[in-house]
Amino acid sequence: MRHRWRRGLIVFELAFKLAFKCLALVCLAALGPNLCAAPQPMVSAMHANQAGYVHFWEMTLANGELETQVGMALQDQRIVWSLPGLGVRVTPFMANGVLALEGQRFQLRYRYGLAPLLSPQALQVFRQSLLRRVAVIVGRRIPYCPLNGERPGVCMSCMALVSQLLFPGQRLDYPQFPPQFPRVAGESYYTTEDLLLYLSGFDRLPSTARDAQLAQLQASPALREDLLRLTERYAEVLPLAAPPTAVPTQARPRR
Repeated sequence: MRHRWRRGLIVFELAFKLAFKCLALVCLAALGPNLCAAPQPMVSAMHANQAGYVHFWEMTLANGELETQVGMALQDQRIVWSLPGLGVRVTPFMANGVLALEGQRFQLRYRYGLAPLLSPQALQVFRQSLLRRVAVIVGRRIPYCPLNGERPGVCMSCMALVSQLLFPGQRLDYPQFPPQFPRVAGESYYTTEDLLLYLSGFDRLPSTARDAQLAQLQASPALREDLLRLTERYAEVLPLAAPPTAVPTQARPRR
C-alpha cells in the first residue's frame, strides 16, 4: 500500500510538472516571451521584457541645471519621454552620455528602472494597450512644459507623460492618479519623487518595515540611496493624502 501511495505521488508530481510546461509553451506561442516571462520589479539597466517599465535618469541641461528625467520603455527597447524644449519624443535608449536631438543636447546619467505593476497579469494587460496610448500622444506632437497651464493647449513634462500612460485620465493633461498615490513634495502637484515611492511600494510600508526592506533590497546603490532619502522625508508627512480633482504635474529636480 505504501509503495502504491508513493508511486501515485510520483505520477502526480510528473503530471503537474508536464502540465505547467505545457501551459508555459501555450503562453509563449500565444503571447510571446515578453508577456509570459515574470517581471523584475526593480532593475539597474535596460533589457528585454521591460515594456512599460519606468526608467529614471539624472539629466543635466545646457544651462547646467539638474533634473530627474523619467521615461517609459517600449517593446522594442526604445524610450518615450518628454524632453525640455522638445516635448514628447520616442528615441533609442541611452544610459549615459549626451543625447543630441533636434538641436538640443542633454547629458544623461542613468539611475534605475521600476515595473509599473507588480502583478504579471496586470502587466500583460497594460502592455497590450501601451502602444496605442503612446501612438495617440506622440501623434499629437505635444510640447514640453514644466507645469500644466504655463502655455496654451496641452503640454507635458516627463512626469506628466509617464503618469498619463500609467493612469489615463479623461484629459491628456490630467492623469487619473489612484487615491493612494503619495504626494511628498507639495500640495499642488505630483513629482517624480512621488512616482518613485509609489512604484517601489515604499509609501505603503509601515515605518518599521521600510528599514528592514531597505536592508534586504536587491537593487542598485542609486535606488537604495534615493529610497532611503525619500522614506526619511516621507516619514515626516501624512502617508496618504486625498488627491485633488485637477492636479498639474511637474518633474522636480533631484537634490
